[in-house]
Amino acid sequence: MELKEAFIRLYNDMVKDKGSFFRGFYNNVEKVIGKNSVSTDIEKLTSDINTFENDLSELIQLKIRHQIDDSFYNKEYKRIRAELDTLSEKKESLREVNLNQNKMQEKLDYIKKIIGGNTEPLQEFDDKLFKTLVEKVLVKDAKHVVFVFEDGLEFEAVLEKAKK
Repeated sequence: MELKEAFIRLYNDMVKDKGSFFRGFYNNVEKVIGKNSVSTDIEKLTSDINTFENDLSELIQLKIRHQIDDSFYNKEYKRIRAELDTLSEKKESLREVNLNQNKMQEKLDYIKKIIGGNTEPLQEFDDKLFKTLVEKVLVKDAKHVVFVFEDGLEFEAVLEKAKK
């Protein structure tokens, strides 16, 4: 409960600054996302993979027609196959990056939707907003935590005992 209250206080303090925190937050996350180069790289890799697949198909056709010997075929097949494997691994890696970027974009869109032009303080804890804004919470000691936001910003908060 104290952690939730600390988050509400932190959020409300940020809202008081008339949204400049959130504009900076959006800009930082959008810089991290930077989708264009990943999409272009995936397209280039796909094109390269298609080229090597065509080369492999042509090599097999030459072998079937007995226009090349076994030694040349085996050597070229291994080379092309190794290149295809390397390109496929790079493409899969970039797909994962792209997927992570899409997830971050969804979070950012949610934050913009929830906060939008509204800079009203939170009255109660919003679990989805918390999970969207905060990457992790570090416990410094029994009374202090650090909220690490998705864009890397860190904010220390004091845990207060609930008033009875």
